[in-house]
Amino acid sequence: MNEISASERALITTVTPKAWWWVLARGVVSAAVGVIITLSLNHTDQFTAVLFAIWAVGVGISLVGFAAAGLTETMSRLYVGVLAGVTVLAGVLSTFWQGMTDQPISTLIAVWAIVAGLVELFLGLRLSAGSDMRADHIIAGALTVLFAVAEFFGGSGTTWAAGLLGFYAALVGVQLILAGVGLRSVGRRAAADGSAEIHQSGVHRADGEESETEQRNA
Repeated sequence: MNEISASERALITTVTPKAWWWVLARGVVSAAVGVIITLSLNHTDQFTAVLFAIWAVGVGISLVGFAAAGLTETMSRLYVGVLAGVTVLAGVLSTFWQGMTDQPISTLIAVWAIVAGLVELFLGLRLSAGSDMRADHIIAGALTVLFAVAEFFGGSGTTWAAGLLGFYAALVGVQLILAGVGLRSVGRRAAADGSAEIHQSGVHRADGEESETEQRNA
């Protein structure tokens, strides 16, 4: 497989590796919520709503940071902005949900998941084939859509809703942590390739100047 140079990478991707820690932050927040739900015995709607709100705000902030630092193309930033806005809005609504309707919190979470999952899935599909985050967005989007389907049709009860949220958050969290670490490695390789290209260019320039000097002296 041919290695891709730093200049070639810039032409095929809209994601810059310097945003790796925003991806990592989103993964850590998700994994932490998954662990908290797993270890807790309190699976009431109120508990689920509070944790979902905290998770949604943390993920929303991470997405905004990723869009600002990691994306170079306007339409991709728009997709991530919509994803962040929908997520934060759902989190805010969850804190008032019980006073607004008799529907369980799982209904709100499921509606959020289908919208957010489709947005992230479309984001991944529209990224260039060589983009470092294309597969990760597609996987995260697909998992979120499956999570929505499970919330809608899988079962009922507060324990089911909380447990499913915890499983989803932990699964996506691990996937995004790995994506963030991978993106960091890509950045390091790109930096090393860039340094090598600069060094090689300098060597060629020096050889050319030396040849010109020898011809002039001759």
